Amino acid sequence: MKASIFPASVVFNDSPESCPPSQASSLNLSVCAIVPDNLMRLCLTPIFAAAALVASVAIIAGESPSTPLPRPVALEPAIEFWTRIYGELDSASGLIHDEQRLDVIYRILYLNPAAAPSLQNRAIKGVRNSYRKALLALASGKRSNLNPIEKRALKAWGEQASKTELTEAAERLRFQRGQRDRFEQGLKRSKRWRKRIRAIFRQQDLPLELTALPHVESSYNPKARSKVGAAGLWQFMPATARRYLRVDAEVDERLDPYRSSQAAALFLKQNHAILKSWPLAITAYNHGISGVRRAMRETGTDDLGEIVMSYKGERFGFASRNFYAAFLAASDIAADPGRYFGPSAPDPATLETVVIPAYLPVKILAAGLGIDKGLLRRLNPNIHHGVWNGVLFMPKEQALRIPRHLTKAEATRILKQLAQHYGFSTQKPYRRYEVHNGDSLSVIAERHDSTVSRLVAMNRLSNAHALKAGLILQVPMGPMPKPLGTGAAAIMEAELAIGGLYGDKGTVITIAQTDLMELPEADKDMAEPDSTLDRCTPGSAANVDDAAILSDSKDSQPDLAADPVDYGVAADGTIEIQITETLGHYADWLDLVSTDLRQLNNMGKKKRLIVGHRLKLDFRHVRPKRFEQRRVAHHQARQLRYFDRYRIAGVREHRIKSGDNLWLLAEKRYRIPMWLLRQYNPDIDVDTVLALDDIIHVPLVEELPPKQRCIPAG
Repeated sequence: MKASIFPASVVFNDSPESCPPSQASSLNLSVCAIVPDNLMRLCLTPIFAAAALVASVAIIAGESPSTPLPRPVALEPAIEFWTRIYGELDSASGLIHDEQRLDVIYRILYLNPAAAPSLQNRAIKGVRNSYRKALLALASGKRSNLNPIEKRALKAWGEQASKTELTEAAERLRFQRGQRDRFEQGLKRSKRWRKRIRAIFRQQDLPLELTALPHVESSYNPKARSKVGAAGLWQFMPATARRYLRVDAEVDERLDPYRSSQAAALFLKQNHAILKSWPLAITAYNHGISGVRRAMRETGTDDLGEIVMSYKGERFGFASRNFYAAFLAASDIAADPGRYFGPSAPDPATLETVVIPAYLPVKILAAGLGIDKGLLRRLNPNIHHGVWNGVLFMPKEQALRIPRHLTKAEATRILKQLAQHYGFSTQKPYRRYEVHNGDSLSVIAERHDSTVSRLVAMNRLSNAHALKAGLILQVPMGPMPKPLGTGAAAIMEAELAIGGLYGDKGTVITIAQTDLMELPEADKDMAEPDSTLDRCTPGSAANVDDAAILSDSKDSQPDLAADPVDYGVAADGTIEIQITETLGHYADWLDLVSTDLRQLNNMGKKKRLIVGHRLKLDFRHVRPKRFEQRRVAHHQARQLRYFDRYRIAGVREHRIKSGDNLWLLAEKRYRIPMWLLRQYNPDIDVDTVLALDDIIHVPLVEELPPKQRCIPAG
């Protein structure tokens, strides 16, 4: 090792461009590494920067392994965002960000899972409200005497941001929790099934990258269930699952890793056969085939990047817009986990223990030692998460376990150099203190050189003895730490500019369950079928564990996800007529009589409905959304009755021959319902003349044994 590998100073550059040439030249710099909170750039010597690259996933998020799946340029910020969520930030942290612009990240929040839910919710809401207030203040024209939060908000959007931009941004604040630890657990769980699942997808001639999808859906937890009733590795909703799987009170094959993977392969293959694009097919896994087809029709494009940017469909929410980007990030990480999670923890016999000689930023410490921060964290679980998340410095005189790739003497020498250049005299000051079990106000007051009465007054406490673990108290701010070297001085100057040396940066909170990204229970791998399911009902689950899904109930996988038919009402009040529908159906769903619809559409008594044509509706008594709900319920019930007796076992290609038409193929040749055949070929109408040698896709169904059928009572 060289005698000295650390520069005398570290230059922080607030500009979005690379390090200034003059600074790079004087410090012998060749790398400019992005600090993970995206608020500054850290210019380092080549060796130091190389170590920093290991410590920060954000630096390498843009470099992804080769893949045959398209990566729309418009989605790159979202891919980088989800790479941070899955590969950098654990579930004890998260990001406050813009809901539409995922490249706009305001700050990291550090979470404490032990805090009471009411305190968690209050803290998250308080932080979001602080940023909302800051954005509105900036929208009103404020540019001087900015507080740290206003500085961060302005930095995120830039000095030239318009009033409209800032006002709209104030209504788009969102919190996303990290998933690094959950993702790593999912990687470990996936090892027992990965080989067979890949074989299933290989047999269907599907891209093997698709086997990363359960990382997004369930953290590869086969017992995961969502609040809306999705279950298993692949988070199938009951209605969709029953096309391929047995789902009833006795057996729920969604919880079988292999059977559910076979179903997922068939489902994804159908999506791709219809949509002709993997970005669209994977998005349809979450949003439904009909939803994606509607987005394509209304935007006039099959480019998912353009659809994500411009489509404003009611159900096309945050989860649907981000599903493909999150999948690509998960696929990248699953393909090269060592790059993001580092090596597994070494045997204790191969560890050394060193003592930290000064208060040090943990990223400087990890990079200087050349050890992944995540590995250091696993080796030293006794050190508070606030240290690892940058809220606090690594404490002086802290015993630290490290791998033996460095001798104790080498590590001690490096730590001494780090302390000289980047060390601080005391811990970071903080305005807030998190109450722990066993704490009392007198102990907390003594620790912060204060009094009980002052703490009571600062926090408006009615009872000095009623402290709860997880409560966040305002405390007197301690003295500013003194930098011990020029590098530390540069760090201090930069952090002061963004309020990073104060409690504002380190609020300790926990996300509420309603803030998306529900977490799975990771210590169980299998579950019994849900006892709340009726024998003949594909019903939703009750009192079950949440799954680590990207979606919420607003835009989760729809019940008719595999049905490409658009049952919606167009802006002009018309619908497309579908198989099995009659004027009587429409009249019932509209609370009308059929003659009303005949008159509205100038239809004589003998004129019949034609599948694929459009019909104008009368919404005097029923709103379009209610009509759609009734219509979908009708088709869902019909399809479920069919799948009470049959399952889709595969798909075959049929080459059109002379005399073929959809009715003959469905009813005579393959003996399946016309509506099912058309679902696999939605662009072909019933009266379409089929061209010779054209290919259509035919689902192959098998009849269930009588004991597996759902026989309704009565």
